Amino acid sequence: MNTNIITIFILLFSIFNLQFAQVVPAYTPISFENGGVELSTNSIILNAEDFEIDFRENAQLTIYPNQFIWRLELILHEFKTGHLTISNWNIPLGGRLFIFNNSESYTGPYLPTNQSELISGRFKASNLILEYSEPIFSEFQGNFTIAGIKPDYVADSVMKENPVSVFVNQTRDNPTIMLTGYWPPTN
Repeated sequence: MNTNIITIFILLFSIFNLQFAQVVPAYTPISFENGGVELSTNSIILNAEDFEIDFRENAQLTIYPNQFIWRLELILHEFKTGHLTISNWNIPLGGRLFIFNNSESYTGPYLPTNQSELISGRFKASNLILEYSEPIFSEFQGNFTIAGIKPDYVADSVMKENPVSVFVNQTRDNPTIMLTGYWPPTN
């Protein structure tokens, strides 16, 4: 009897938790899906933080059997960390944008939304590759403007003081961390 109540409780708890689960889009960039295929890319050298680049005018188009793929490489004058600002965001259903950091990792997909502006995920790179794809038979052709680079947020207290003294306690000679027991702790 006791095990039946526990089993029913676990079953109801599991169903309740699955009911409110968040679904994350599991898309991958076309260049990752088709690993052996080299997509052509147009490049732009950037010398300023604030700029406006019309994506479709500057990106290189590649046509696949079921979709259009545009790629644009932004070459930065130095290694940077920050976020891309994207304005005039207007893409059709099925359209998606990925932003690569030095071709090793990416953020995205950025999907159609009701917002006209968005800020990308954080990047650390000296060049960025933007890959936008949309279905061939979409309602309209999407486009957006790359409106600049926003720097990482740095707290005022860090800017006023030496950043090393903010994060490191200089009074300790040799800090030691000792791990004992099991986690989570039991009493």
